[in-house]
Amino acid sequence: MRIRGLVVLWLLFSASAAIATAQAPDRIVYEGQTYALHTNPLGQYFARHPERHPREAQDGERVVMSTGLWRGYVATFAIEDDSMVLLDFEVLRPSDDPDEMSTRLVSEIERFFETPESRILDWYSGIMVIPQGEMIHYVHLAYASVYESYLLLRIEDGSLIDSVTFSADEFIGFKQRQFTVFRESDEYQEMVEYYSQDEDYDQDFLNQFIFDGGGFVESVMIDFHETTSTD
Repeated sequence: MRIRGLVVLWLLFSASAAIATAQAPDRIVYEGQTYALHTNPLGQYFARHPERHPREAQDGERVVMSTGLWRGYVATFAIEDDSMVLLDFEVLRPSDDPDEMSTRLVSEIERFFETPESRILDWYSGIMVIPQGEMIHYVHLAYASVYESYLLLRIEDGSLIDSVTFSADEFIGFKQRQFTVFRESDEYQEMVEYYSQDEDYDQDFLNQFIFDGGGFVESVMIDFHETTSTD
């Protein structure tokens, strides 16, 4: 088991409403169907190359910051021949009409990922979470709401290695196993050290917040098949 490329900033306590608000998801085309993603694979890329994020681009264009889309873009991926590729990259921009306060998503893949080679995600490793069915429990926190079932895709160095479909209870059981691993990580210990300085610090509340947010699910790479239930 291993933890790779964990980006935990969005899990930390923040006054920002963006983190506490359900987010517009990225998308993935898999076996001929388009799904919403509860992970954001380009987060790893922009963590390594922050200067390439649309917010940092010196092109005179403004990226809109929205509480429902704090990252400022929507990416669409596909699994093609068991490899992960980027199909589209839409940036949240202001309306063309200066008198309007509305926003629009503009496809800018050719601006930010200019070549076919740059759209091959051979640098990406993680577990992609695809919710399926009806929402059965709403949580006002990023991708924390619970759905009837989940399709999980395990990607290593851009290649599809494994997949599994879990019921809601099975997915929660899988998260619990992952969280046990995550609590041994340096990232978790740093979060505890940081927030334990607050006089109102509550260990149980922090653990529940991290678990519900589920940011660790993408990067805690444990076996899907060790167990498939919470029993």
